[in-house]
Amino acid sequence: MLTFTPNGELASALERSRRDVQQWFSAIGEHKESKLREWAGAHLEDLKRSRDFTLRSLHGASVDIRRAAASLMAEYWNAAEPFAAAAIRLAIDDADPIVRGAALVAVLKMKHLVDDPTGFLRALLADLFPREANQVSEAVQREARARFHYGNLRKMRERIAGPYAQSMLESRTSAESFLAHPDPVARCGALVFLKNHWKPNETFAATCERLVSQDPDPKVRALAMACLAGCHAATDDRRVGDFVARFVHDDSSPVELRTAAYLALFTLRGVPLWEAFKGTASEVRIPDDVEWAFVDSFLSNGLQSDERS
Repeated sequence: MLTFTPNGELASALERSRRDVQQWFSAIGEHKESKLREWAGAHLEDLKRSRDFTLRSLHGASVDIRRAAASLMAEYWNAAEPFAAAAIRLAIDDADPIVRGAALVAVLKMKHLVDDPTGFLRALLADLFPREANQVSEAVQREARARFHYGNLRKMRERIAGPYAQSMLESRTSAESFLAHPDPVARCGALVFLKNHWKPNETFAATCERLVSQDPDPKVRALAMACLAGCHAATDDRRVGDFVARFVHDDSSPVELRTAAYLALFTLRGVPLWEAFKGTASEVRIPDDVEWAFVDSFLSNGLQSDERS
């Protein structure tokens, strides 16, 4: 976790920050997508698909690109420590008030990733966003709706686990024992309870990876894929990303597993999950709806675009 150390007085920081946030809100306006396109131009799609490109752009010399990247950090990308560090730096040091304003909105979204021992940051955000601090943004609401379509695992865990649910509540060890149960319902239930009730650890992540590759039941494999992504959410882990992307490409894998793998890539990179649905109701069709360039960006080597199905 990052530690925030204030530099200067709260009163002066508040005065400048109020102006910065107001300038960003005025600049981004109601037609956010068109404003982002104006700032980013041909780079907008790269900014929306590559976390590394966005992070590099936050350090760039172009003010317009920084404005676009900072705005996407504030309202598009899911919270992650690299973004939190960049947001704090930009909010304090950037020369452009619109960039600073967008960065402050990003800090609000990622404040749970920042240790604030003096309370300076809490006081600053509470003054800047008295209502927003206790509200869910539109982007977060869209993400929640997308995750509901993908499967609200926490609410459904007892239904998924069926008659085994009560035993899985007894202890982590008890829940783990069901991962080897001959009934796929029990294995699915164990995955859900370990991910959402007992909380994942490194052993669980490794087990998910094994089940993705080896479990005989396609539903268990797909659920293990979703849980694996949750264990590495917003890390953009290269090894895991390569592992997952290859399942999207593999037309010998069940479509349920390929779909779970595709959605998992969005979770891994920290791209909002609703982006995968492209405005559709609740379904991603494999291979028709796949953004293959995005999938291929996770591959380390050995698989060409023309091999996809």
